[in-house]
Amino acid sequence: MEAKNSAFMDLVASTPIGKPESEAERRLREAAEWVVDTTEERACEGQKSFLVMCMMTFPAWLLLLFVALGVIKLPFDIPGLDNLLM
Repeated sequence: MEAKNSAFMDLVASTPIGKPESEAERRLREAAEWVVDTTEERACEGQKSFLVMCMMTFPAWLLLLFVALGVIKLPFDIPGLDNLLM
């Protein structure tokens, strides 16, 4: 792992800072900026919807966990569930 980090640091240290970028570097930078600009908003929306989905299912998951642990007793008998708990 250390050899990999030092190789990366050597690459970063050898990058010419303050020199004008070449055509290939400019096109690569512009392509990366375009990818970030076009996908960032959609990715944030996906994260928000995933968080909302998790927060909506959390109470049901917690209720089922307590039933499975036997903390909450159901008002009716389910023989299969009783066999699992004992």
